[in-house]
Amino acid sequence: MELTIAKIAYDFAEEGAAISKKKEYKSYVKKIPSLIYKNGLSATLKFIDIKRNNQSNNDAYNILFNQIKKFLVDMGHSLNDPFTYVSSCDSNKYRKVTIEILSLFDWLKRFADGLIKED
Repeated sequence: MELTIAKIAYDFAEEGAAISKKKEYKSYVKKIPSLIYKNGLSATLKFIDIKRNNQSNNDAYNILFNQIKKFLVDMGHSLNDPFTYVSSCDSNKYRKVTIEILSLFDWLKRFADGLIKED
């Protein structure tokens, strides 16, 4: 499973490195795991959703929200909206999804560091 997550994370990091706001993307990738630990996955997903709706369509939060959504679908979760899905999970599934998302961001941080260089 870790190799699958790593492959997905690499593809996402490449996508993030190709956008105009790649520095913001890299910064958010590093920030999101601490938000999950402090506030929980549901609150963090809602935060990302609110941020993306307050920005342009090419914003880094929008890219991250769509990547999280795609990741959850790729991992076998059926959903329309990540926040709604996670909020409706029982505690065991919520923990499983949280661990999967944290694993994704662990890999994503590594790849974003390598692919997105500071000027």
